Amino acid sequence: MTHSLYDFLNRPRLWRDTRYSQTTSEFSEISDPIHRRPRYATDQGWLTSRTILFMRLFSAFMNNKFVQELLADHSQNPRNYGELPSPDVEAAMTNPQCVGPTHPEGDRVRLQVVLSDDGTTVETVRFTGDGCTLSQAGASLLSEQMVGVSVSEIVEWDSEYIEEHVGMDLTPPRLQCAELILTAFRQAIEDGPTNPSS
Repeated sequence: MTHSLYDFLNRPRLWRDTRYSQTTSEFSEISDPIHRRPRYATDQGWLTSRTILFMRLFSAFMNNKFVQELLADHSQNPRNYGELPSPDVEAAMTNPQCVGPTHPEGDRVRLQVVLSDDGTTVETVRFTGDGCTLSQAGASLLSEQMVGVSVSEIVEWDSEYIEEHVGMDLTPPRLQCAELILTAFRQAIEDGPTNPSS
């Protein structure tokens, strides 16, 4: 027998008399003998457990919607997209594991960077490429974070940093898409100046 979310929210509850607080929201739970449903004391008044659950589900939904809109925006309107006339370092990277109708050869990113005079800090970033939404949105998002940051710091960015800025947990295959521009940056720094004599 299947039950709907409505059935779950309105199922009978046993009378309880418990009190506790949560570190972040400081809810204080007491039993409600009339409705057989625990209620939560907040600064704004009383909330039932059903309301609390709805708020959490709604918050998760809105967060997921925000992430989708963020990635779509950066994919369709990428920041720092284009080419530099005289980059200090550059590199191109591909991810052949991720293929699709718009990118049958996989994700591709070509990165160009202008460094400070002492070569320790990123001053300007440009990239071009094509691929899945995550690879292009990730390139746009991370390119924004690179400007004004030291080279040594950028090469140490890890999966946690990338997940924080793309707004979601990433499986290993999806992480390869999101970190493509970072992989290109590391390769560019390893390869050295584009024009050593200049």
